[in-house]
Amino acid sequence: MSGELLDLWLEHLHGGDVGLRLRLRGVLHSECTPFQRLAVYDSPAFGKVLDLGGEIVLTDADGDLYAEALAHPAMHAHPKVEHACIIGGGDGGVARELARYPHLRSVQVVEIDQRVVEVCRSHFPNLARGLDDPRVTLIIDDGHRYMAHLDPQQRFDLIIIDAAHLYDPASETVHAHSFAEILNRHLSPNGVLVCPLGSPFHDGESCRRTLSELSAMFTHVYPYTIGIPSLPGGSMAFAWASNSGDPRQLHDHQVSWLEDLTLWEPSLTPRLFTLPKPLRRALLGSA
Repeated sequence: MSGELLDLWLEHLHGGDVGLRLRLRGVLHSECTPFQRLAVYDSPAFGKVLDLGGEIVLTDADGDLYAEALAHPAMHAHPKVEHACIIGGGDGGVARELARYPHLRSVQVVEIDQRVVEVCRSHFPNLARGLDDPRVTLIIDDGHRYMAHLDPQQRFDLIIIDAAHLYDPASETVHAHSFAEILNRHLSPNGVLVCPLGSPFHDGESCRRTLSELSAMFTHVYPYTIGIPSLPGGSMAFAWASNSGDPRQLHDHQVSWLEDLTLWEPSLTPRLFTLPKPLRRALLGSA
């Protein structure tokens, strides 16, 4: 038995119809926090895997892809992001990407679960180092509650939702205004909101509903997608929303660290927002 490999598998099911089955080498960490089941696994295919509530949310193999896709298209479509807010983001990956820009003055990271921060510091240190930048302030709180009670005069040039979806039905029912309305109030005149929508093919109805609700509040709303191999369906859709500007028109910020990135480069951004027919049908309901 000493030489026998354990036959461990992790299943990430999506909507009961599709899923991802991942062979594991072992369980590195497992606990129930006050908010969710949290586990870290080791896998041959993706390296370390962070599982929250039964869903794969981060892996060694493609965590950089997700963080770069949330941060850089917005940063380069805005003339000068100085103040940013990340809702979620306890792993530190998105904060790490924003901190690459020297003109950034402050980033608030609002993460509900302290244990996510602590476990990611232990198991995903390359991402978690983003929280150590002196411009980053970590706030342990519910994002909806925090933003709803924030000083009405507080404005951000960029708000990024680093969570599964923009809308949480349980949260929406206990607040007088939708989360998107609250976020819009705290954006500067040229401010940008970026949020994940879900799988364009398996969450199509939800994606279209969120895009429609954003379009009722923002002048410009654009979806885009990237491939993320560890997600069921292999891709993730995002929304870029603003009352000013166009994400396909880039500002030249003269960065010197492009070779350090896994995915993003300036020439990629206009192509991200050029959707092929199947994605236009899935996200916009038309070809």
